[in-house]
Amino acid sequence: MRQVPADEAIEFLYEISPVPRIGPDTRFGELGLDSLAVIEWIRHLEDQLGVDLDVRGIDFRDFGHHSVAKVLDILHKHVVPA
Repeated sequence: MRQVPADEAIEFLYEISPVPRIGPDTRFGELGLDSLAVIEWIRHLEDQLGVDLDVRGIDFRDFGHHSVAKVLDILHKHVVPA
């Protein structure tokens, strides 16, 4: 399964986040995203990956403390098998 590289995921974050500088180590909580924007980002990742992500078991409250790269890693682990 293809994984979305951090730089590709960050490129889309620039479209939905007001933060001027985003890197793989940027804490997700610093992006100023509301829950709808996070869902939009996840749907964008699903489109890029060509898969569904089963995010029902993810505690999104923890995202604020993780880096963008760590959140991306968490999401990659929730790909629904084909």
